[in-house]
Formats: sequence, C-alpha cells, structure tokens
Amino acid sequence: MAANEIGALRRLVDTVLPLEPGQSLVIHAGTVLTGRLDGDRVLRDQAILVDDGRIAGVSPWHEGAVPTGASVIDAARQTVMPGLIEAHLHVTGEWPHDPHGTHLEPFPEARVLRGLLDTWAVFAAGFTTMFSMGHGHPSFVSAIKQLIDREGLPGPRIYHCGWALSQSAGHGNVGEWNYELVKHLRPRSAFADGPYQLRALVRENVGLGADFIKLFAGEGGFIAPDYVARRLDFTPEEIRAITDEAHRLGFRVAAHCMSLAHARHAVGNGVDRVEHGPVGYEPDFVPLLAEHGASWCPTLSQLNWALLERERRRLAPEVVEHIEGGIAGRCRMIQEALDRGVTVGFGTDNRMRPKAGRNGLEFAVMVEHGIAPLDAVSIGTLLAARLVGLEADLGTVEPGKLADLLVVDGDPASDIGLLTRTECIRRVVKSHRHTYPRPVPYSA
Repeated sequence: MAANEIGALRRLVDTVLPLEPGQSLVIHAGTVLTGRLDGDRVLRDQAILVDDGRIAGVSPWHEGAVPTGASVIDAARQTVMPGLIEAHLHVTGEWPHDPHGTHLEPFPEARVLRGLLDTWAVFAAGFTTMFSMGHGHPSFVSAIKQLIDREGLPGPRIYHCGWALSQSAGHGNVGEWNYELVKHLRPRSAFADGPYQLRALVRENVGLGADFIKLFAGEGGFIAPDYVARRLDFTPEEIRAITDEAHRLGFRVAAHCMSLAHARHAVGNGVDRVEHGPVGYEPDFVPLLAEHGASWCPTLSQLNWALLERERRRLAPEVVEHIEGGIAGRCRMIQEALDRGVTVGFGTDNRMRPKAGRNGLEFAVMVEHGIAPLDAVSIGTLLAARLVGLEADLGTVEPGKLADLLVVDGDPASDIGLLTRTECIRRVVKSHRHTYPRPVPYSA
C-alpha cells in the first residue's frame, strides 16, 4: 500500500467519530450552518445535544448544561454543519486512466478493495451518505455496503441502484468493444427491451438490494455530436413500465439525461430524478421539472473535470468553449430551480481517485458561477436529502434528525473553498450503523 494511502487511512481514523447506540454527545459549536433554506440558516455559540444517534436539541451554549456521562466536542472556534450527501457517484467506477482495463482486469475482486478506499476518501471529505449510480456488478458495492453496515467498518451510509438499465446497444454500450462482450460483462449497465423484460429487471434489481432504479433515457455524454445526443433511449411505453414497476414496489427512479429532449422523455413518463441535465442553458428545463414535480442532480463536476483535464483529453478549443458554456448554463438553471422551489440536489458523477475525495469541488464551481454559498450548502444537505427521499432524517441540524455532522475549520458560508480541502474537515460525526432510513417513494 502506497504511503499516501496509509496517510489517508490514518487521517480517517483520526477524523471520524462513529457514534455507538445509546451514546450521548454534546458539541459546543461556535457557528452552526443549519442547512435550511429559510428561517435560521446560521446560528452562533450553540450546544448541539446528541442522544442515541439523533440530535436531541440545539440551543445557546450558555443556556444548557452538559448531561452526565456525555462526551464533549469543543468546536467553539469552528463551524458545525450537516453531513454532506453525495447523490450521484460511482463507488466501483472505472479507473480514469484505463476504463477498459477496469472491466477486463484478471481479478475483479480488487475492484471492491479499490472501491472501499475510494469510499473512505469521500467519507473523510465530509460525505456521510452516498448514492452509487451503477458501473460494475451490483455485488461489488453491496460488499462494501455490508462491510460498513454489518461488520462495523467506518464509512458512509451507501445506497445503490443495482444495474443501471439500458436498452439493447443503448447508452450502456461500450462502442470500442464487441457488443457480445459488452452484453456478457455489462460494464456500465444491464440491457433489456420491452415492458415485461424491463419490469423483470426492476424486480431483479430489488432482489439485488437496490435502493432506487436508474435508467438511461438518452444517448451520449456532454461532448457527444448532435446526431447522437438527440437520440432517445427506450420507448415511452418502456419507460412507463420501469417507473410503474419501481413505484409499485416503493422505489424512486433516476434517469441519465443530457438534453432537454431526454428530460422531457424521462419525466413525461414518470421518472422522478433527472441526472446531469442539458449541457447549456435551456429556458424550458426548470419549468418542465416544476410541471411534473421532478427533481434534478446537475453534476457540474462532470463538466469541470473535463476542463481540468483538457490537455490530457486533448480537447479542441471549441469543445472547451462548449463545456464552459455548459457549466454556466447549468448554474443559471440551478438558480432558477432554487427560485421556483424545484428540488436541485448535489452530485458529482465522480469515480475513482484522484476524483474520489475531491467531491467538494462541486460547491466551488457553483459559487464561482453565482450561487450563494449558503444556498450551495443547502444543495449539499437539505435539498440533497429531499432529492433522495431522506429529508425526514438527514440534511439539517435540528432536533429529530440523525446526528450526521461535520466540524469544519473556518466558515464555509464566507469561504466555500473550505469544503474542497479535506484537511479543513476536522471531525466527521456519523450516527450509528443501525440508523439506516429507507428513501421514501417520491409520491409519498
């Protein structure tokens, strides 16, 4: 194991405080970012009382007394905020430098070990809840989840989609491979066609432990040519079969969409969450979400990493310009979503180090493009919890919520860049492993 890996593990042990059942804790917080969109968004000099994994009270420090037997964290010169929620990443994603080698390596079990290290990197960066959106066999992420939930290893709360759903030779295909090999390995998705096959695959995913369903509603990524990007995957009847079966069983549905046409195709047929969204500003996008009661995960990092890696990827100047416009356009739509009350949550589409653990860059990109820092914090906490159906338990610092909390050096409300630097995350408090709420169905 490389020295930097050993250092990261040592830091994880020093930073993380996993609570035990029945444990009492008091945090003296100099500043509290509550995560809320209204009311008291910032509190000063507070006592946060935690009992048996949940927040039991938040009150001025001078008004209360420390309960007998309670542990105390002195954060009087620091900021306490809700644990962050990463609603779109790939726990067992591809190596950035060799995606093909990831899927063809001789010992796929190694992918589980790498996925665990990546999970720890994201956890140490302050993300106490993660939603994994496919890539690799569902048993890979289930193994990591079990080690954390049942065996007591440190780590975040993990939810996953099982197999992502693609039509035959759809977006889940790897165009550089023989399609027979793709169908056999299913590196990015499973493949099915027709309402009955797709209903069966939804049921299979539930049997594999999936917490929600993901489908590909259209072709292409953010630099796909127009003749690819305008393609729609699945027929309306097929998407309705997926969403109807998932909702019947009590699960939400997310859809990969890279254009307004993809989003119309998805939410018009019952999809609850749009992933990614148009690359560039579309005035009809947020009204579409509002009309259908759908939510959105913008994944700005998907575009930002392309800019950071432009030389390695050998991106042409016009492609760079397209991506820059895509980030600005998505941020403009994020502000419109906030103004209209449309749920817009936090997700990066990150996979594998060095991206794993640098998820906080999403906040910096938002703020750089005009989103207020406190709104960015709410997107990564309250609104992310709402996006994934966990608002009753996560997303704000208030009584009754699970005690997923961060202690941060400095104040992210005035310097959002603190959330991009792991060394500024001084404590990650996570409710005990027996507190594992299930996402409520979108219609509930």
